[in-house]
Amino acid sequence: DAPPRFFHFIDYRRRIQDDFLTPLPSALRVFKTTAIWVTVYRRIAVAIVITSGVIIFVFSYFIGDF
Repeated sequence: DAPPRFFHFIDYRRRIQDDFLTPLPSALRVFKTTAIWVTVYRRIAVAIVITSGVIIFVFSYFIGDF
């Protein structure tokens, strides 16, 4: 009695997964691309902050020298 019920449960879960996972790949692709763009923009922002900090530091250093 146990194995058929178990396999029926597996089949039922697979059917539920198929019903729920069919629209998922497109959403997952969109999420992945947005995550990639977020990381790219974060790197750009970090680079801008670092370069601006270095520029401000260099300018203050030279102004202090002058």
